[in-house]
Amino acid sequence: MADSPAGGFGPLADPQADAAMVRASFESAPDGVLVLSRDGRILAYNRAYRNLLNFSDAMLARRDAMEWRRHTAGMLQDPQAYLDGMEALLATDQSRVFDTLVLRDGRVFERQVSPLEVPDAVPALVVRWRDITERYRAEQALAQSQARLTAIFQHALNAILLAGDDGRYIDANPAACTLLGYSHAQLVGRQVAELVVPERSDTPTTWAKFRQSGSARGRVRLRRQDGSEVDALYNAVANVLPGVHLSVLSDVTEELRYQQRQQELTALMDLAMMDADLVFWDADLRTGRMSSVNGHWHAMLGYARDDVPDTLDAWDALVHPDDATARILAWEAHLLGSTSTFEAEFRIRHKQGHWVWMQARGRVVERAPDGEPLRVAGLRMNITRRKETEVRLEGLAHTDALTGVLNRRRFTDLASDELSRALRHGTPVALLMMDLDHFKSVNDRLGHAGGDAVLRSFAATAEGVMRQGDVFGRVGGEEFAALLPQTTLDGAVVLAQRLRQRIQAQPAQVAGEALPFTVSIGVAGWAGLGHGEPDIDRLMVAADRALYAAKAQGRDRVVADRS
Repeated sequence: MADSPAGGFGPLADPQADAAMVRASFESAPDGVLVLSRDGRILAYNRAYRNLLNFSDAMLARRDAMEWRRHTAGMLQDPQAYLDGMEALLATDQSRVFDTLVLRDGRVFERQVSPLEVPDAVPALVVRWRDITERYRAEQALAQSQARLTAIFQHALNAILLAGDDGRYIDANPAACTLLGYSHAQLVGRQVAELVVPERSDTPTTWAKFRQSGSARGRVRLRRQDGSEVDALYNAVANVLPGVHLSVLSDVTEELRYQQRQQELTALMDLAMMDADLVFWDADLRTGRMSSVNGHWHAMLGYARDDVPDTLDAWDALVHPDDATARILAWEAHLLGSTSTFEAEFRIRHKQGHWVWMQARGRVVERAPDGEPLRVAGLRMNITRRKETEVRLEGLAHTDALTGVLNRRRFTDLASDELSRALRHGTPVALLMMDLDHFKSVNDRLGHAGGDAVLRSFAATAEGVMRQGDVFGRVGGEEFAALLPQTTLDGAVVLAQRLRQRIQAQPAQVAGEALPFTVSIGVAGWAGLGHGEPDIDRLMVAADRALYAAKAQGRDRVVADRS
């Protein structure tokens, strides 16, 4: 196969192989690939290899192995190590990662070597140059960060304690062991409550509030192993890592060392804030420049420093449109002196496109002689997890845990809203009350698991029958209700019959077996203007009356209240 500037092959092709497929696979490989004979001759290379080391066409054409090596060595930060390792590379007898090479331009490559034994061909080696620059930089940064944190943790004069969600200590530095009079082995595994001397509130309640708020600071009295007590200032941050909570303690009985420990505390909290997504910011209103005091603001949102200018306008442009007005109003109110602090919660766009919830607090720290605000400083905290939790809790508060439909309280609230809308517009509305027939016997025969399966089956079928805008919920044990906006009594009867027939045709599945069941439905309605005011309680009473009539007439039927 002839050489080309894009790549080249030596005499390795199997005459029986599909040459086009081999070449395409070789040339399309994302990594640079070089094939060498055991004596160092160049047999083949692909386009990626030629491009990553900037070989000229003339050099490629000459295929001078020594020339190629000198050229490659000249691009490396440690050329001699590359040249010295060539003999060992050519002697490699099994596939392995051979070494890592750093280029002068900062790129990092991992060389993977694999022997290539092809019948009737020259014994060879495949040398794959894989670009690991990003991984290498990340590993280096992580190692540096871990080394820095470990050094601070082990040698800090302040006591540093890490606790899990259950309130048990999972690590402590030597200063913490000294402060509390325990060895490391004795301290790890103990409950926070064992060491804290309770005062105005019990420790479990205080711990729960701390985890919810995300941070705490103050003074605490601790009981040492020998029974003595010590007062300490503490600064704590929840979830510096998922499920890991940091406390930094300073013994306030050692006044001579107090200032040194406070300075150390500040440095530690900066590190903790980096992991806890907290940022101190400073806005210069004269220049429009906004800076992050601890340098974490860009990284928190996935941006490099050059991605977003350090200006108020640039960051404001990333705020969610739905939140922008409220944030601006809160900002202007504080600058005008209407509020003592600036406080706002808003979403801001992450570089990857999703929205991150932020809580911002700050205050004017410098004014001109005429009172004009010049600088504002404050704190921003990532509250996305809190917001997601609030949404989940709101959903749990509004839905029935078993069936997933609205619970009685939420159903009543939404149904009342629809009735108010119907009254304003004079449109009819109807209400269905549904009760599963002989449900007690299902529970008696199959237990609660069988009853639960029937309830879930009914709820799923009913939701499939309901229309967009209908309000459907579980209002009792086996009782359900549906509010149908813009629906006459006759129209509601038609929908109720459709639901009853669907239930007949779709038995519940209990332990892999079909269990037929039926439903009785009572229907009531409000015809619109001229017929009094609709009321959810009266409608439910009327629909219940019709439901009882359906039960009395033999069940598995629909009865409308036309009184």
